[in-house]
Amino acid sequence: HQVLDRLRKTGMSLIMTTHDLVEAEALADRVALMSAGAVRAEDSLARLIGRLFGSDQEIVLMLAAEPAPSIRDALRDARLAPTNEARVWIGRLGSGLEHLPELRSQLINAGADIAELRIRQPGLHGVYIELTGQVPHE
Repeated sequence: HQVLDRLRKTGMSLIMTTHDLVEAEALADRVALMSAGAVRAEDSLARLIGRLFGSDQEIVLMLAAEPAPSIRDALRDARLAPTNEARVWIGRLGSGLEHLPELRSQLINAGADIAELRIRQPGLHGVYIELTGQVPHE
C-alpha cells in the first residue's frame, strides 16, 4: 500500500481491481462498483455514501447462534438483512438512536439471542448492498 500511496501523491492515476472492500475503501479516492458485469456506481466514496445513506447509520447485529426461521422473519421485519455469516445481520438506523432500545426489545421478544449490537458509519460494504441488494462476496 505504501507504493500505491507514493504514486498517488505524485499525481499518478491508478486503476486497481479488488473484491476486498476494506482495501478499496482505504486506498481509493474514487470507486466504481460492479455487479453482474455492470458498473452500478462511480464516484468518491463520500459522495456515494451521502447520496445513498444521507445521515443514516448502519446497524450490525451479531447473534449468539444461527437464528431459527421465526427469528429470521423477525429480523427481516425489523428491516435487517443477512450477511454471508448466518449470525450477522445489518440494517440502517435512520432517525437517531432513540429507536434502538425499541428495536432491541422487539428482537429479544421474538427470541433473538443478541451477542452484540453495533452502530457504525456506512462504508463501501453498505454502499454495495444498497446498490445491488446483495452482500458482497469476500
